[in-house]
Amino acid sequence: YVANHQSSLDLTTFARVYPRKTVLIGKKELAYIPFIGQLYALFGNIFIDRKSTGSGVMGIDQAVNALTVRGDSIFMFPEGTRNLAGRGLLPFKKGAFYMAIEAQVPIIPVVCSSLNPLINFKKRYARSGRLMIRVLPPIHTRGKSMRHLMEIVDETRPLVILLENVPDIMNFGGHNVPEEIAEGLKLRGYVTRYTLLNAAFYGVPQLRERLFLIAFDVRLGVIPQFPLPTHTMELPRGYEGSRAVALKHVKTEGSHFAPIPFHAAELPRSISTEDALSDLPFISDHLRDMAVIRRRKVSDRLPYRDGTTPSNYGRLMRNWYGFSTAGDVTGNVVRLTARDFPIFGRMPRGADYPVALRIAREILEEKIQQEHVPPKAGTAQYKALEQATVPPYDVGKFPNKWWKLDSDAPSRTLTAHLGKDTYSHIHYDGRQKRMISVREAARLQSFPDGFEFAGAINASFRQIGNAVPPLLALAVGKALMTTLKQAIAGAVIGARTAA
Repeated sequence: YVANHQSSLDLTTFARVYPRKTVLIGKKELAYIPFIGQLYALFGNIFIDRKSTGSGVMGIDQAVNALTVRGDSIFMFPEGTRNLAGRGLLPFKKGAFYMAIEAQVPIIPVVCSSLNPLINFKKRYARSGRLMIRVLPPIHTRGKSMRHLMEIVDETRPLVILLENVPDIMNFGGHNVPEEIAEGLKLRGYVTRYTLLNAAFYGVPQLRERLFLIAFDVRLGVIPQFPLPTHTMELPRGYEGSRAVALKHVKTEGSHFAPIPFHAAELPRSISTEDALSDLPFISDHLRDMAVIRRRKVSDRLPYRDGTTPSNYGRLMRNWYGFSTAGDVTGNVVRLTARDFPIFGRMPRGADYPVALRIAREILEEKIQQEHVPPKAGTAQYKALEQATVPPYDVGKFPNKWWKLDSDAPSRTLTAHLGKDTYSHIHYDGRQKRMISVREAARLQSFPDGFEFAGAINASFRQIGNAVPPLLALAVGKALMTTLKQAIAGAVIGARTAA
């Protein structure tokens, strides 16, 4: 069962339609809520750590076991987070659908009408009323997954197939999905290769590793090739370990996996965040009057920064054919939390949440000492100062929740929920004391400055985080076209020889 997610009350709202023997899937943070966490675990519900690949796979395996062995039903919210707008749906996470396909059980959508007429969490009021809950017809998964892809291939018979996904798809519930796809395509007359490509090696100012699969009709007489890197850098610690987990189920012999393209040391260095952002508008309005930023729309334009010469990368983003700009640019909106501005300013570049929390404590101590009579810990005045100064997140649970860009290196990966987690990308310029704007996120993803995003700030961030970086897509497309031209040239030579 999959349902729309509006608030923490959904667990009780949908309780009216839970079938017998139903378990819920929720984020691991629920385990730390007193009493509720213990009850949640006691009744056999499943926790998933959304930030840990290993834990996520284990949770999926648990759910598949519950569906196939124990005969339980699973109830979950595929949006992955609450949709406070109360209308429409947020982008779905893939876990629920992977589980249903793996267990070959139907997906049953359940929808609840908007809570907004009854509850307003910001204004803190609630009133009685009725909600409409509707259980929709089941969506059958039997024969889907890889076979569904093969049905499309059989129906359309394309000359070329190109797929992109996260590296974890090579180790999904113990399955190497792209290898299984390659085997299925082989039976249908395709030559397939897949590998990992990191955007930072292709001129994108972002460390973003993704799996790409390319298949050619065997009649073309060519083998898929992947683009050679154009830039180089030393990958941070942890990348090799993440790759090892992803590559665990890649066979040493007989695999369709192509070696990861090597980035030679003599190549130009990868594009840094300063290369990418230094010429964009200097945004500090929020430090004087936050209402200015709140009134600003994604579509509003600001001039490029005066007195700053754009880098080669900046010029490319400004002058991209078909998406060029003149003297100004859109997307100059940011999330606002006044409590954290001073922390952003003091954080060193490359610092994370534990450092930010230590700085917040230092600022709190300074505020206390500035009081005529410094309040003691535990008093109402102390607590008020602490709440206005120190972020409430547990440093043990959220070590990576905050991160300040390193101006000399590419950014970390931009995610689809960037609109809610922009603290993971705080601007490296401490004078601006803010997280990145929509346009800055677009630059880090290599979207040209003339590209316009639909919707408000969260929708724009979501479009950016979900996208394949255009420069990486361009590199893959060029490699694909080169191989196709080789096939055409070979066919021409073959025809002449035959004649």
